[in-house]
Amino acid sequence: MRMAIVGLGGVGGYYGGKLARCYSQSGAHEVIFVARGKTLQAIKAAGLKVKAQDGEFVVRPDLVSDNPQEIGKVDFVLVCTKSYGLEDSLATYRGIFGANTVTVSLLNGVNNDKRIAQVLGGEGFVLDGLVYINAGILEPGVISQNGPVSKLIFGTNSDLSTYRPLEALMKEAGIDAHLVSDITTQVWIKYLFICPLAGITAMRKKSLGEINSSAADRQMLEGMIKEAKAVADKQGVALPDDIVATTLKRVGDYPAAARTSMQKDFEAGNKTELDVFTGYISRAGKELRVPTPLHDEVYQALLNYC
Repeated sequence: MRMAIVGLGGVGGYYGGKLARCYSQSGAHEVIFVARGKTLQAIKAAGLKVKAQDGEFVVRPDLVSDNPQEIGKVDFVLVCTKSYGLEDSLATYRGIFGANTVTVSLLNGVNNDKRIAQVLGGEGFVLDGLVYINAGILEPGVISQNGPVSKLIFGTNSDLSTYRPLEALMKEAGIDAHLVSDITTQVWIKYLFICPLAGITAMRKKSLGEINSSAADRQMLEGMIKEAKAVADKQGVALPDDIVATTLKRVGDYPAAARTSMQKDFEAGNKTELDVFTGYISRAGKELRVPTPLHDEVYQALLNYC
């Protein structure tokens, strides 16, 4: 099998590194890193270094390239770009996707499988997915996993048998991979946690602990979770009855000093996933006639922040 990882950030670097450590130069499978710029040059020169919780390792994929013609068609793609760069990345590397390619999205957001399928024109098989991991780039070609959790969930809302070999392939590489038949529900469970929290922490410029310890902020956060759930309900997503309470509990379980990724991006002046999070709920609410006044407020405030 020829497998490619598109996007060598924290997520793509970690999981791509695991796959390369197991399968590169094995003769059984081929691992390809799709990378550009300084990351491409660093991996070509010295390989990809992964500082994982279970030990550090350096891998050299079978191929690292930014040229879709050099890469050719592949059988399996992990898409790990930032959500705001999805369409551009897919258009650039459109040539690596074929009629039988299985593509798994590991991006933030709740409609990435549909976005990918639209760019690919319905070609191949697109599965949604998500990860629970804290990993980032220390420098080009060096990835650090921060914290012990590294769960990868992917799947469909129907028959799973076709994709069991992919799950086995990832498990053999030491990836905590789980193939599920309720992937839309799983994606939304994560989204209900990170979307409202990303918005309120970025707007208030507070850590998770500071949000959690303020009665007004916690009330606003709860209201935002309920708004996002209302959008999910309107779309027919089956969520647990206690999802609001369990999501709020998760916030309290996190380290008090923790900050969200979107909050950090705003503070650093980087491009953000605002439209994937707060903006999406605001737009979807209007389209579905679901009131989302808190998301509307946060979205406008953060647009001004930009």
